[in-house]
Amino acid sequence: MSARAGLAVAAVLAGFLFAGSESRQRWTPIVFEEIAGEAGIRFVLNNSATPNKHQIETMPAGVGIIDFDNDGFEDVYFVNGASIPRLAKDAPSYWNRLYRNLGNGSFRDVTQEAGVAGRGYGMAVAV
Repeated sequence: MSARAGLAVAAVLAGFLFAGSESRQRWTPIVFEEIAGEAGIRFVLNNSATPNKHQIETMPAGVGIIDFDNDGFEDVYFVNGASIPRLAKDAPSYWNRLYRNLGNGSFRDVTQEAGVAGRGYGMAVAV
């Protein structure tokens, strides 16, 4: 590292230390809380994991946020795996799931009524 680059790194670090000491006294730490179940979202990924680690089972799922019913609230769509080797959604545990945002902090599973459970092994979603 050149002397100039070393000086630049030292200046940046000094700035972080100076700014950090003041901000630690003023800011409350961010705390996350798991509330998905309480909100009605009960999605569980089922990728049919095997000891063979097939490529498809190592890259499953996806999630899309979209207002599918145009009510102004963002709904959540989860893409799920399927049984291996058939790659079929032959049980509800493999269904993709669509959760309608009720606008009050809770969601309802509308997968069946929307007809979006899927057929094959899901790996992603685009909205």
